[in-house]
Order: sequence, then structure tokens, then C-alpha cells
Amino acid sequence: MFPQSFLPKRKPEPGKSFNNLQKSTRKRSDLYHKHTFDVEITPTTNTGLTQISTANGDFVVLSCTAPGRQIGTEEKAIWGPVYNVPSERIYSGDFEMTCHYNKALHNYVNKWMNFIKNPDAVATNDRVQYYDDIIGRIEVTMYNASLTNKIVYKLYECFPLTLSGVELNAGSQNELQTLSISWAFRDFDIITD
Repeated sequence: MFPQSFLPKRKPEPGKSFNNLQKSTRKRSDLYHKHTFDVEITPTTNTGLTQISTANGDFVVLSCTAPGRQIGTEEKAIWGPVYNVPSERIYSGDFEMTCHYNKALHNYVNKWMNFIKNPDAVATNDRVQYYDDIIGRIEVTMYNASLTNKIVYKLYECFPLTLSGVELNAGSQNELQTLSISWAFRDFDIITD
């Protein structure tokens, strides 16, 4: 037998509880939505490029995934059962973003990648630039529902790794062109208001 407090008082009307949840969710200003974010890219001055941002309308990011962390473990068995011991910090990989195709953004990333490793190998003796000369910073700012609070992911020592090819398809007449960019980064911080 269940105690009386666990039993529902009355049967809820269909859809009513979902509507109440929606109303209470809309009232809360501490919730974050997937679609309210900005991305800012700041290269080093050596690249000859300037800072660009979605907030300034320089480009449009359709999707990106903020980096995560994981703790690596090692199995240890001193006596008795095997247990995991934390051993290292592991990052989730590269920072990937998909954008609306923008000729200026395409040229921006392509110029940065050419600065890292000049395609004219004879002129540069087939060398890449020094690490400190190629890195930049990326900030992903995620806003709450009322745009009053934010969470900022600051990615340090970033540079572009992959600039996707542009897909051409005669059958996709009503679709906008996209561009995917993958960025390497060394570390990141999460800053909250």
C-alpha cells in the first residue's frame, strides 16, 4: 500500500500539465535556450585579420557545441576489487561550428589557414609559422531567456583545423549553403554572471 501523499489528488486533464510547465518555463529567466548565443573570433595580430562576431553581423552560426571536459581514469587494484583512480583531464575534442555560407567568412578562415602553412612551399621553405603567431581566441556567449545573464565559454590558443568543402547540388534549390569549420584549442574557461 502507498502512503496517501504519494497518490494523485485528482486525474489531470490531458495536456494541462504540459501547458502549465510551458507557462512556468516562460516565466523563469534563469533558463537558457539553444538559439540565443553569439560567437566571437579573435586572431593574433600577426595574421593580419581582425576580430569578427555574430553580434556584429559578420557571420551567422547555425550550430556549434560548447566544449566539455572528462576525467581520465586508470584501474588500480591494491587489494580487493579493482577501482578507478582519476589520472588526467581530457577535452572533448575540437570546436566545431556550422555557419551560413558567407564569402567573407570563407576567405577569412582560408587566409588564416594559409598564414599557418603557406601553400607556396618554395617561398617559406616548407615550414609552418611559429605557434604563438597563429593562435587566437574564441568566445561563445550563451544568454538566458531574458538576455540578462550569460555563460561565456572562452577557448584559448585556437586556430582553424578544417574548412569544409562547399557542397553543390542541383536538387537542393530551396536550401541555403552552409560552411563547417573545425577549430583546435588548448584550454577553455567557463565564466558565468
